[in-house]
Amino acid sequence: MLCPVDIEKRTVRAISKQIDKDLKNARRKLRTEKKLLLLGTGEAGKTTFIKQMRIIHGSEYDENEILEFKKIIFQNIYDGICKLGDAMETLNISYNSTIPEALLNEIFDVTSTGIIELPSIIPAHHVVGIQKFWSDEGIQECFRRRSEFQLIDSSQYFLDNIVRISQPGYKPSIDDILRSRKATTGIQEYPFDISNITFRMVDVGGQKSERRKWIHCFEGVDAVMYLAAISEFDQFLAENESQNRLEESLNLFNTIIHYPWFLTSPIILFLNKTDLLKEKLEISNLADTWPDFKGPQRDDKAAREFIYNMFSIIWKQNQVRSNVYHHYTQATDTKNIEIVFEIVKNEVLLRNIHEVIPGIQK
Repeated sequence: MLCPVDIEKRTVRAISKQIDKDLKNARRKLRTEKKLLLLGTGEAGKTTFIKQMRIIHGSEYDENEILEFKKIIFQNIYDGICKLGDAMETLNISYNSTIPEALLNEIFDVTSTGIIELPSIIPAHHVVGIQKFWSDEGIQECFRRRSEFQLIDSSQYFLDNIVRISQPGYKPSIDDILRSRKATTGIQEYPFDISNITFRMVDVGGQKSERRKWIHCFEGVDAVMYLAAISEFDQFLAENESQNRLEESLNLFNTIIHYPWFLTSPIILFLNKTDLLKEKLEISNLADTWPDFKGPQRDDKAAREFIYNMFSIIWKQNQVRSNVYHHYTQATDTKNIEIVFEIVKNEVLLRNIHEVIPGIQK
């Protein structure tokens, strides 16, 4: 029979052994898990980037998730129509074709009643009305002035594809899923295993009302991925229609690079929506909103460089940090994001290689 002293020694040894085991596991986890924090203003493309990571490195969407995306897409379609209809009145634009008022009101009412009330397909008579609505010359004029009101980027894509989307048995394609839009609320974490490393991406809502929650996920960040929608140079915030979206993104970026939590973490700036910027420049002059721009009106390369310089001034003039990298991206282009993230992965791992491979120094 063991005496109390021997029992106590065994207990202490067992506790010490467990602590050593826990520390070993913690060190292993530190070396093989990287926390990437996605920040940016609302509608910058953060959630689309997360979707791309799942498509490239994750698992396929299951039936319930696909059904949920289908509902979101239907909601995006009806919301877009409603926003365009409201803007027609606000901008004093007239319809050029005859659309039955009762049908138009029925379609507009879907947004107020909620997408959950819809059947599993968009009704055929709605499709006819939506086609007439979207092809109307007045609506197209209104759409060209979309920077003057709130309209999600994917409205044109979904309205152009209304016949396909309204077919019985419709299942959202990868492109449909990438373009679906639902505002992120709260904090969402998505782990992806890449080359035996777990990248834990943290996605947070970009609207001003959501930013007070950000501080809860600031600790232990290996890299900050900041997304800026450079096509929004002439648009204004939904929550404050006197605040330019690009200006808000620049202000937020300035705040983030000064946060003490991120002083040693690399910041990767994604100048996103390059495709939409190129389209936008065909109808909107960057210099009208940003008079310092002296480049050609439709030169998207000059516009990209001008916008990048505004971001780079923030950290270069103030000598805040040198560990800022930038990439031009199109978040809806899977190949583009795959290539860019491969570069980002290497940037993060090279910076932290002493954690990934024990014994290797920086």
